[in-house]
Amino acid sequence: MEKELNVLNFAMGMELEGQSFYDNYSKSVKNPTAKQLFEDLSKMETAHYEYLKSQFENISKGKPAEKPERDLGTPEIFNKRAEQQDVKSASFETSTSDISLLRMAYLIEDDFMNFYKKAADNVDDNGVREMLLSLADWESGHRAALKKQYTAMFESNWNNMGFYPF
Repeated sequence: MEKELNVLNFAMGMELEGQSFYDNYSKSVKNPTAKQLFEDLSKMETAHYEYLKSQFENISKGKPAEKPERDLGTPEIFNKRAEQQDVKSASFETSTSDISLLRMAYLIEDDFMNFYKKAADNVDDNGVREMLLSLADWESGHRAALKKQYTAMFESNWNNMGFYPF
C-alpha cells in the first residue's frame, strides 16, 4: 500500500496547487465566464483534495478506498454558463490575457488527467485504481470546459480583427 499512499500524497499536493492557481488567477481574469470558471474550479480542486485526504487516511488505517458519493468534478455548470454569457463582449486586451490564463489552466488539467491515468495503471489496489480513474474523468471534464472557453475567446478575437487565420 506504500505505492498507493505515495500516489495519493502527491495527488493531494497537485490538487492544492491547482486550487491555489485558480483562486489566485480568478482575481485577475476579466471575462465573467472565465472568472466564474476559475472560481468554480478552485472549489472543485479543494473538494478533490478533501476527498483524497480522506482516502489517504482510510488506506493508512487499512480500510479500502471508497468511491465518492457524488461526482466532484461535473463540468455541466461551466457549459451552461458559457452558453448564457457573451464571450464576444470582452475587449481584445482583456481577452488576450484571459486567453493565456485559460491556456495555462487547460495544461494543468491535462497534466492532472494524465497523472491520474498513469497512476491508475501503476497501482496494485483495484479500489485505488478505480478512484484514480474517476479523478482522471473529472479532470478531463475540467479540461474540456476550459478548452471550450479558450476556443470561444480565441475565435472571438479573430472575428473582432475581421479574419479567421486558420
